Amino acid sequence: MQRCLTLNLLSLIVVWGTIAIPVEPNAATTPLTNRILAQSSASRPASLSALIQKLKSPKASDRTAAAFEIGQMGTTASRATPHLILLLDDPDSGVRDKAVQALGRMGKAANVAIPKLVTLFKTDLAVRGQYVFTLASLGSPTIPHLMPLLKDTDATIRFDVVYTVALIGKSGKAAIPHLKPLLNDPDPGVHSMVAQTLWMIGAPASDFLPTLITLLKESTHSEARSRATFVLKEMGAKTPEVIPALISLLKEPNERVRDEAAQILGELGKPAIPQLIAQLKHPDEAVRGAAAYGLGVMRSAAKSAIPHLIPLLRDPSQKVQLKAREALAKIQRQAPKSK
Repeated sequence: MQRCLTLNLLSLIVVWGTIAIPVEPNAATTPLTNRILAQSSASRPASLSALIQKLKSPKASDRTAAAFEIGQMGTTASRATPHLILLLDDPDSGVRDKAVQALGRMGKAANVAIPKLVTLFKTDLAVRGQYVFTLASLGSPTIPHLMPLLKDTDATIRFDVVYTVALIGKSGKAAIPHLKPLLNDPDPGVHSMVAQTLWMIGAPASDFLPTLITLLKESTHSEARSRATFVLKEMGAKTPEVIPALISLLKEPNERVRDEAAQILGELGKPAIPQLIAQLKHPDEAVRGAAAYGLGVMRSAAKSAIPHLIPLLRDPSQKVQLKAREALAKIQRQAPKSK
């Protein structure tokens, strides 16, 4: 399914407490367009009153430029809010885009626009991406207005609402009880985004961790699996429930699932070492091999596992022997000295 907003977890820009998720911009919101408009506004400074008057110009290019310049002024231009709201019905998508963008910079004064923004969020596909960012920038006051759309029959609408809440972040906690039922959404893109969003807004891990583990174990939807992998890595050792949940996946019959779980455990590093070492003695050779693989991912950080890996060089299973040799080679490999 094509979505108005595509999310590739591998391209997420993550800083603890802040997550920026790139979206494909509309033609009217490209950086080049913004630079041209910014240069235009710098060369022709105008008063707010003049810009408000320009919003009524018969020329779409004038209305677009005026909305952009007002947005650049931020909250100091908040008295333009009613005039920007009128532009939400403009026939030109470029004008609507800049009006929506500007409203996102008007601060609390733009809260009066939230009901209309949410209505158009659903219907104005040409500007959907900008509605998402503007509603997110207006923060928690948008939550009550967005929640009814979680029941929309269109999975794209549901996904984009969840995405908006994710961008709102921890101030969007009021959405938690509305989001939790969507962990069972029939669309894997939606329910995986719900799990990620619950993590981002500070829901208890018990609310969404089982869904992430199930996605890793059962989903054939690549984006959903990538999202689950990303969140589990980010949760990491900070969430005690994660490591035991991943260890349980080492016992899965599907080799891909075992390897992915072992890879994540390896990337979590030292906190996962004791439980991986314990699995080296598991009666199932597949589990022993996966545990050895996970320790190998850690490289030199897993030096304490060397005495536990050495006996596996004589394991009855040749596959386990190979995994143990590979792990030991990675752990003992010296990093090249810098010249």
